[in-house]
Amino acid sequence: MKITNTELSLETWESIKINKDNQVFLNRLRGMSILRVVLSHLGLSWLYTPYSQVISVFLPILFFVSGAISIYIYSRSRNTYVYFFHRLTSQLLPVYIIVLLSFLFIYILSGGLSFDIGSIARWLQLIPKSSDMPFPLGQVWFIHTLILISLFSTVIFYISKCYVKILPLTVVITFIFSYVQLFYPLGDLFSIYGHNIYKPIVHSSFFFFGAFWVLNPKAKIFNYSGLISILFLCLALFSFWSLDLEFKMTKHVYFPDGYYVSFSFFAVFIVLAMKGVITKVFDRVNFIDRFVLFFSKHAYSIFISHSLFIFLFEKYILIDDSWPKLIEIVIKILMVILASCIVAPTVSKSTDFFVKRTRLILKV
Repeated sequence: MKITNTELSLETWESIKINKDNQVFLNRLRGMSILRVVLSHLGLSWLYTPYSQVISVFLPILFFVSGAISIYIYSRSRNTYVYFFHRLTSQLLPVYIIVLLSFLFIYILSGGLSFDIGSIARWLQLIPKSSDMPFPLGQVWFIHTLILISLFSTVIFYISKCYVKILPLTVVITFIFSYVQLFYPLGDLFSIYGHNIYKPIVHSSFFFFGAFWVLNPKAKIFNYSGLISILFLCLALFSFWSLDLEFKMTKHVYFPDGYYVSFSFFAVFIVLAMKGVITKVFDRVNFIDRFVLFFSKHAYSIFISHSLFIFLFEKYILIDDSWPKLIEIVIKILMVILASCIVAPTVSKSTDFFVKRTRLILKV
């Protein structure tokens, strides 16, 4: 009897699950990715520019992890509306709460903050200007991007229940988009009322690839992750040399182009290829594993709040430039990570409480 694509897809959807090994692997990836973000903001990406900026190509791993988790959540949601509402509340409310508490702390500390209707409106949309931030919170773009991707995913996931190939097809289409950007400014066409729509469109390639990985964990493509990672690296380097591109990643991330996206897929595939090695290392070094899993458990709160502690260190603890640079860097890293870890559990519990209460009140 011939099985149609629809029958195969629905059967696969009904049996979606993430086994324990993959759950732990995803948690470790998320924890390492959040730690990478914190270290980048602490100066890792500026250590030896422009070469140290290459570390930014590992950020899309967070979108990969989010896609893997989201498709699992979608498969267990009553309907598409419930799925999106839950994703929206879990992504948006914690940001509002953490940012509001941070600003309140700065207000008490400094004695005032200046805001107008425009800046409040921009913060509510998660598109603040630098002048709207009492301290740097550039990572808000990630939340803005993730929320828009979650909105896109309601359509793609719904279609994939009947046509599973829409996931890899979406990955290919968005990847092509990124290469068009190298020749034509597509990004400008997708800038709408201050919202960079192009960025979530392109980054959704990693999100839906993560979803595809969960839906088809035994797909043949994953048997050749090492080889594919090399091919993506070669593609990125070929783009760099043949198109005479700037090496600096900062020139390629606002409107993600094929150079940046190829490098990032290299990062995703190399991590998948090294899954066994990563698992063995963390299984053997327990204290590092617990540290990384802590960052994964409190990913959201650390992702947002660590910027406040960097600001406080630089403004109130680093008195002048007389400190030896190496000592300054080490102390700064230790204090920011320690402060973030101390505050994270309380912040996580508080935001989880508000998210659950909101869902309960609205009965969703």
